[in-house]
Amino acid sequence: MPLRPQQRLRRAFEAWLLRRVPRQALPQRVGRRRVYIMPTPAGYAFGALVFALWLGAMNYANSMGFALAFLLAGVGLVAMHLTHANLLGIHLRQCHGKAVHAGTEAVITLDLGHDGARPRPAIFAHWPQSVAADRDGADLPASDTAHLRLALPTEHRGYLSLPPIALETTFPLGLFRAWTWIRPDIRLLVYPAADTRSPSFPQANHAEGEDSGRHLGREHFDSLRDYRHGDPRHDIHWKRLAKDSKPTVKQFLDTADRRLWIDWQALSGDPESRIRQCTRMVLEAHRHGWQWGLRLPGVSLPPDSGDAHRHQCLRTLALLDAPATPHG
Repeated sequence: MPLRPQQRLRRAFEAWLLRRVPRQALPQRVGRRRVYIMPTPAGYAFGALVFALWLGAMNYANSMGFALAFLLAGVGLVAMHLTHANLLGIHLRQCHGKAVHAGTEAVITLDLGHDGARPRPAIFAHWPQSVAADRDGADLPASDTAHLRLALPTEHRGYLSLPPIALETTFPLGLFRAWTWIRPDIRLLVYPAADTRSPSFPQANHAEGEDSGRHLGREHFDSLRDYRHGDPRHDIHWKRLAKDSKPTVKQFLDTADRRLWIDWQALSGDPESRIRQCTRMVLEAHRHGWQWGLRLPGVSLPPDSGDAHRHQCLRTLALLDAPATPHG
């Protein structure tokens, strides 16, 4: 949909202002020199109405018309002052989000607050040049913090610098829009996208002399099953026998058979395709509770399991020859 001339002019003006906003560490405070204010479409209509009333009062020398025009003009000036003051002094204290896979949306949480004695109603946040549906708003309590959430699309793996954040308000009458931009010096880690077309695990990727089946052992408790003739007495679940009067046996599994290697050299395709295949294998191994290691060019992570190991593997894949990708 083509933009109207006033929208193109506004975006060009905002792009010029954004180039003057440096990246800074948090927290950041909205100062007086960083707040911009302009009438909204309703504000322009209100101004035209006041001018028409004043013109009519001049034409007919009507004192009541002058009084109404000046009263409405005063209301507009007070509304402009209150709109500007509603945004002044707000702090962006924290800005954080969890790592996501490329091609999905990251949810960025903004912690907004202020130290004033009165609430700050109708504060909204959005990315510059985004549609109205992509914004979030809240009423900031007095001397407290509110949390806003914004969805940020991701395209490439690696570190993604957050784009500028626009804060705005039209409180109290919607006649003026006050806004500012904050550019937090924060980067979000974006994992690689997982390949959905290639097979999960080539047989060559399993540890030597092992497979991915489930073998009975003595290392970790797995489940309970009914007693069979010849089962060892020390495997019987005696506490449950007192309740159910039906013997059950504790079954154990060895986890050595679950260890596998995700090997870059055993895969085919270009580097990005191999990274996506490795990502899928890491996610599947983590979902099944296996222990896995990762062999990449110049990097080798020993077999392990758990959330920390999954994050380490995905982070290594995300940053493999991947420069930072600034968003704005």
